[in-house]
Amino acid sequence: DADAGIALDSTFVKLVSWYDNEWGYSNKCLEMVRVVAAK
Repeated sequence: DADAGIALDSTFVKLVSWYDNEWGYSNKCLEMVRVVAAK
C-alpha cells in the first residue's frame, strides 16, 4: 500500500505493515470444527 509509509521528517519514517495469514486461520477453523464434532 503506497500510503502505508509516512515521512515524519528527513530522518524518520513511520511504516505501517500487516501480515495476512489465511492458511493459518483456515487450519485453526478446521481444527475447531474437528474438536466440536468430536464432542
